[in-house]
Amino acid sequence: MEYGKGGRMYNERAILFSGDLRTYFHTAQLNAKVFGNCDVYFSVWDDLGYCYKMNDPWHHRIPVRTDEPVTEDLIVRLTPKGFNIKAIEIQNKDSIKHPFQMKKDNHLLFQYYKMIKVVELLEKEYKELVRMRCDVTVDSVKFIAGEITFANYIWYNKLFVNGITQQMNEMLFMGDPEKVITASMVYNTIKRISDRLPENKIHGESLFYHYLNSIALLDDSFNLHDFNYRIWR
Repeated sequence: MEYGKGGRMYNERAILFSGDLRTYFHTAQLNAKVFGNCDVYFSVWDDLGYCYKMNDPWHHRIPVRTDEPVTEDLIVRLTPKGFNIKAIEIQNKDSIKHPFQMKKDNHLLFQYYKMIKVVELLEKEYKELVRMRCDVTVDSVKFIAGEITFANYIWYNKLFVNGITQQMNEMLFMGDPEKVITASMVYNTIKRISDRLPENKIHGESLFYHYLNSIALLDDSFNLHDFNYRIWR
């Protein structure tokens, strides 16, 4: 499908959207003002995947929702000017058979699976990449050549401080393309990491931290930044 958002021209920055589309119809308009012109890639599920639980200071309620099925046409119509669509992949969760199961919280397998799938859609090399959920907005961004930037807040106002928390926010990160792609490959080793951790550590922020630590991405080449992110539900 030729999307027509900027023809076949490429930008130097790309955003990788993956997982549930959720409230993209709201967040895309806000994020386009922050990120500016960039290419966008989607690997999403065919169900919107709305989440109604409000359990975090960054979660905000969307008063108006769409009930349309997730299609390429819907994504094209929702995507604002400046976001140049390069590829869209839509899958059904029931069609995905994972080669392993985790001892807790198997829904994370779908999340990490989609992070890999959207990376596979990349059509060229970029100077800057962003991994981002569809229901998240940011007020600012931070790119440093050759480095990767993570959110300095993890959850419930808890700061990441020198790895002491042993957790890292996996909803968004950005920077050097090679490092962003490497950080997105958590699915490939998540069973081994999960098997080593106690059951109370089997959640996204903990698994992501231990993965990053295992591949030595938590060294001098990473940065923390207050994106002032919000989750829209």
